[in-house]
Formats: sequence, C-alpha cells, structure tokens
Amino acid sequence: MIGPRTGGGGGSETGGGSATGGGSGGGSATGGGSETGGGTATGGGSATGGGAATGGGSAPDTTAPLVIATTPTNASTSVSVNTSLDITFSEPMNTATVVYVTTNNVTYGAPTWNGDNTRITLKPTAALPFNTMLTVTVGGQDVAGNGISPAYSYTFTTEATPDTTQPTLIETQPTDGGVGVPVSTELLFTFSEPMNPASVMVAIPSVVFGTPTWADNNTQLSIAPNAPLQPSTSYQVTVTGSDVAGNMLSAGTGFSFTTAAPPDTTAPTLVSSDPTSNEMNVPVTRRLSLTFSEPMNTSALQVTVDPDPGLGAPTWSLGDTKVTFAQTDDWDFSTSETVTLSGLDLAGNALSTTFKFTTEAPPDTTAPTVTSTSPDLGATGVPTQTAIEFNFSEPMNTASTQAAFTSTPAIACNFTWNAARTLMVCSHGTPLNAGASYTVTLGNGAVDDAGLSIATPYVLTFVTASAPDVTNPTVVSTSPTKGAVGAPRARFAGIRGYPAQISVTFSERMSQASVQGAFSIVSPTGFNGGTFSWSGNTMTYTPPDFFDWGQVVQVRINTGATDLAGNPLTDAPVTFSYRIRRRDTVTVTNNAANAALDGYIYGTSNCSSATVATGSSVTYAGDRYFSATPTLNVYRGYLTFSLANITQYANVDVDSAFLYLDKLYCNGSPFTATFGGSINAYHVNYGPALDLADCNILPINNRQYTVTNSATYPSVHSANVTSAVAEDVTNFVNRGSRSQFQLRTPNAVSDNDTTGDYCYFGTYNNATSTNRPYLSVTFTYD
Repeated sequence: MIGPRTGGGGGSETGGGSATGGGSGGGSATGGGSETGGGTATGGGSATGGGAATGGGSAPDTTAPLVIATTPTNASTSVSVNTSLDITFSEPMNTATVVYVTTNNVTYGAPTWNGDNTRITLKPTAALPFNTMLTVTVGGQDVAGNGISPAYSYTFTTEATPDTTQPTLIETQPTDGGVGVPVSTELLFTFSEPMNPASVMVAIPSVVFGTPTWADNNTQLSIAPNAPLQPSTSYQVTVTGSDVAGNMLSAGTGFSFTTAAPPDTTAPTLVSSDPTSNEMNVPVTRRLSLTFSEPMNTSALQVTVDPDPGLGAPTWSLGDTKVTFAQTDDWDFSTSETVTLSGLDLAGNALSTTFKFTTEAPPDTTAPTVTSTSPDLGATGVPTQTAIEFNFSEPMNTASTQAAFTSTPAIACNFTWNAARTLMVCSHGTPLNAGASYTVTLGNGAVDDAGLSIATPYVLTFVTASAPDVTNPTVVSTSPTKGAVGAPRARFAGIRGYPAQISVTFSERMSQASVQGAFSIVSPTGFNGGTFSWSGNTMTYTPPDFFDWGQVVQVRINTGATDLAGNPLTDAPVTFSYRIRRRDTVTVTNNAANAALDGYIYGTSNCSSATVATGSSVTYAGDRYFSATPTLNVYRGYLTFSLANITQYANVDVDSAFLYLDKLYCNGSPFTATFGGSINAYHVNYGPALDLADCNILPINNRQYTVTNSATYPSVHSANVTSAVAEDVTNFVNRGSRSQFQLRTPNAVSDNDTTGDYCYFGTYNNATSTNRPYLSVTFTYD
C-alpha cells in the first residue's frame, strides 16, 4: 500500500502527472493515493488512461448477477434423461460461491466453467428420472461479491418412459379364416397402438396393392388390391412394421381368408314339372308343381295358366328349388293348358319358359256308336272277298264286341283290331256266297271300356256281287290338294279349335282296315296317333295335334291299301305334300319415304283455322292454349305406320296388333272431364300427305282406342288396335299399305285458361330410336 503515498505527490507537485505522461507513471507506480492528488485530480486519471485502467480510480461493482439462459429452458418438456444442465450468468461469477440444487435428489459430477466464468455445465451422475418435473435452484456471487437475489429457480419435465411394448394386430377385415369374401374387397387392419406408416408392409403373394390409407392416429390401415382377387381362392396376408417407438410386430403376424365363388351368370332352368310338358290325359285333380335347377327368388316367380283354374298360394321346398300350388278347383276336363312362367334365381339371372299339357277326358257316360261300316249299310255288288268292318266312336272291349257279332248266312270270322280298338275287322278265309243277301248284327253286348253298351243292336245288310271285282282302286282327290300352300292349321278360325283334317277320296269302296294301316304322316314325325272316319269312298284323318305354322306336311298311302275285293291301290305308294299357313310377329314403324306424315296440327276446336307441322320429332295431343287471346288452341297428333312388310304376302289374316307410344312429357292437366279424361288413338286414313283438311278427319267406323289417362311421364302406353290394322291390311291397295292414327282428347276442346294441358309423344323422326312409336302385329299368310 506504499504506492499511493509517494507516487501520488510527485505526480501532482512536480508535474510528473502531466498530460503527456505523468499521469501514467504516477498512477501506476504509486497506487493513486486520493488525498495527495494522485490520479483523478492531477492527471493521473482518466484522460490518459492511468486511473481507470490500473488503479482504483472507478466506483465499486454493486450490481447483482443474473441467470440469463438455461439448458433445458424453463418449462421445457420431453427433456432427455441423459441431458446436462447449462446455466449462463450475466457476468463472471465467483465459482466458489455458486450453488445449485435440483429436486428428486439429482446429483451432479464436478462442474465445468467456461473461460470467463459466466457459464457452468453440470452433468448428472445418473440418468434423470423419466416423466418427472424437476426444479433447479441456483445461487452464488459475482467476483465483486454481489449475490443472486433472490435465488433463481426454473423447471423442466423429462421425457416419457420409453415404449417397449410390441404392437399387435387386434382386428382385420376380412376376419381370419373368413370365407365368401368378395373378390373386390378392401383389406382393413386395426393395430393396438399408433404405427409408423412408413414401416408397415402388407403382402399377399402375387397381389399388388394400391396406396394405403391411415386413420385414427395411425392405428387403422385400409388398403385395396389393384385388381380383383381370384374367386374361390385362399389367400394368406402377412403384415410387418413397427410402432412409433420402433417396436416391431411379431414375426408371422397376418391372417388368411378365402374369396367367394365366381358370380353366378347361369340362368336357371325348369328341370321338371308335374304335369310334364306335353303330357296327355292329366288327371284333373293333380296339382301343379315346378322344380328348378337352382334356388329361386321366391318373390320374383310369376306363373300364369291359360285357362286359369286359380292356382292358389305357392309352397316352396327343397331349398327353394321346388314350388307347388294349392289350387282350390280342379282343372277342366279335356283342356289344353298353357303354363307360362318367369322368374329370377338368387343372383338375378332370368328364367322364362312355357309348356303345355292336356287334361283327361271327362268320365265316360256316353254310349259307344258304330260310326261306319264296310260294306256300307244296304250296299250291293259287294265283292265276295270283302272283310266285314265296324268303326266305333270310341275304344271298345274287344272280347264283348266280338261275342256280340252274328251273321246270316254265317260267316266264320277271324277278328282283328286296330291299335286304338276303334276298328274291328272280320276276315274270312272262304269267300262269301255270290249274289247272296247278308245280315250282320252287332248286339248290345258290345261295350266300351267304361262298360257302356251300344244303345241298340246295329244291323248291317248288304248283297254280294255275282261276279268277282278285278278293278284296281285309285286316289281320286286329296284335301289339302297336292302342293297346296296356306292350308289351314285348324278347322275353325283362330289359333284354337281342332286340328285341320286330311281327306283322301278313292275311286271305289275301300277296305277301311287296309287303308288306315297303309296311311301315315311321313313328315313331321309324331302325328300318326290320330283318328279315322269314313263317308262312302272318302277317308278322313284327324291328327292328334296341331301342325306348326308353316309346316310342310308329307302324307303317304303304302301298298297295303286295297279295295273290298282285295285289289291293291294303283300307283301305290301314293304320296302328296302341302304347307300349313305361316305365322309371324313383326314390328311395324313408319319409313323414311313417309316420315313427313308424322306430325301434328294445332287449330281451333272446330278446325276453322289451323296450322300443320309435318316431319316433327314429337307429336302433340290436348289443349295448346297459353295466351290471353284464344287462337289455335287444340293439338291433334298424327302417326303413320308402313304395312309393306305384311302386305307383301298373300291372303294375310291379322291375329293381333298392338300400338305402342312413348309419352315423353305432359303439361298441365290434360285428363280432366273438360277434355274427356283420356288421350285416344282414332283410326283414320289421311293418305299420302298431312294437310289442313285432316284437322277434322273422321275416324273409320268410329274406331277409337284409349292410349293413356295418366299424366305420368316418361312412360310407354299400348292399345289393342287389331280391328284397325286388320282392315288396313284388307284394304292395303286403296290405303297405300299404311295404318294411320290421329291422337287427341275425346272432346278436342280448350279450357281457355293460360296453361296448356297436353302431352307429347315420340314420332318416327325422333333422334332416340326407343322413343319412336311402333305396331306389334301377329298375322298368318300363305
């Protein structure tokens, strides 16, 4: 401490502390004694740097130090348990005074200070506790002895306890072992905890997947194959990956499933029915049952029977492959029943089929009769070789009928019968007496299968010829004639009735048994079970069923046919063919040549003023009125159909014709009583042009057909126009092979409000073919 006393005086008194150097020397050497004027007063001071730099010329440090930064920062979370503490102060600290305390008994190793003692680093002697909030409190003094006041505290929270639990697959779709899985299924996975999406891999051999989708905090994964899977195939799914902590799924994680069988595209069939198709003599008490090739949609089956006895409720069995109907009434006797059915299997494949059967004849209460004989009753000149033949109205009991046969003179008979037991033949090895009168009696002991006898004994008389017959018989004519076309299919008009007959007329009386045995239908097959009848020299054959429309029928009479004397038929075998009338159903539209005939006229109710629109894509019917000034306010539509595809044939008969219209739009209320409640099609003939004169055209024979009485649209409507089309075909020359119709409301008036009440329909000119009108016509022709 001598420095302040000597060095300071010299500086002041002698000038040693001058501005040019004394201050520096005096301040530094003597210690700056303040009383002798050393540093500050005489130049030892701040002007030259002597006082402040080297000697106690400045004021003492009284500023407390601060903690200006920490690591971890205050209130930080998820701090690693292996982290070290860094504390930074605002000024150099007296390291020996710094103290630090951490909760939870955390201990540290030796502290480490930086070079200027402003930052201390503390490394815990052990890992910090997991998931714990720790408080650090710091105290101490700077080098001037100023203390941190109050002591500085801060907190931080350590990281959570590490996840070491292995994730699991807790749910899948399809389920493990699932069957019948759709081939286009999406795979769904649910994990026990959030997963690392980048690590998860789903694999099925030979299957390529699309982009995965994650949900629910990455615990749910959905992924779909890029292409449908194979049907009826077992698949093994393997899943690998880790959770967010890196814990892996266990090896072998996955599941298996089996896809569904291929979609059913096979239409169901009717395997069997009771009665069977084309079955004859079906008991009227039998109930209809149907068996299908596979389970059916029971609510979709539609069965109709014509004639309909009332089928009753259906009962399903055999896994919905068989249905039985509990009809309350029996079938009618001797009736051909047509069964039409449509339906769907469980996959929606459609079935549509029709079959027929014929019921038994009613109980036999009719006595049998003799329908014809050979020789004829009262015949003369009968050849002595003639066999005696009786034709009956129904099958007979052969034993009783033969026993009922007597003759005068006696005839030694060798009896034979046809297969139907409707023809009995008495052949005799010895010729009858020449020029003799014979009386043959068939007594009422002759009975049919029901035990009914002929009402009265049948007495046949004839006279034999005096000379033998050596002339061969010939075929004089046939009906239908050889090569005929358009032969009738039935004996009565229409589809039903009885099969048309075949007649052969011979030049003389024939042996009925020999001719019937020699007669056959060569083509088509299956028509030789019919019945025969005779009138003089003419034999008539009734087939057992109708020939098909357009069928070519070939008839043959073989060499076994003889006359009563046993002379064979000339030119045998005799054959002839003919064709049954043909039948078609066609769709009839307009054509390009007549396209302008489809259109409409709008005019006053009485057509005193009107405008024609031809070739339009739609046609209107109803009330056009829509302004305050009533003008051309009634629509009338016009449609033409070309019948050229029908009238090209000869002798056409129309069986049915239906008009189909596509109603595209309705406005207002066109079906009120004011307008007549409907839109009708009127049968008209407006000819090769549509003009104003056709506005008030009258319907032919006042023929009109209701088309629609509902404003619902779009919708297709139909009307039975058979009478109109049949007349147009009959008069096709005068009507240009056209059917024409006018569409309008019955009253053809306006209600004179401001809203149009009309509908419009597609015409032949409509761009959409399904919107065009047409006729469906069924007809027969040669």
